[in-house]
Amino acid sequence: MLCISMRTGEYFTVGGDTMIPFDHLYGDRTHMAIHAPREIPIVRGAAHSPGFTRFRAG
Repeated sequence: MLCISMRTGEYFTVGGDTMIPFDHLYGDRTHMAIHAPREIPIVRGAAHSPGFTRFRAG
């Protein structure tokens, strides 16, 4: 497991083509963006919970 401390505007990369910037904190939530090729599957942890319904973006 990798734990990273970041400040607003900082980012990290995964491989050569995926970038994850930290945008801001809002209360107890972290706002991040993931810039990755469309063929890379990105699944939120809650998606692995029982009863989760998968939604597809248009």
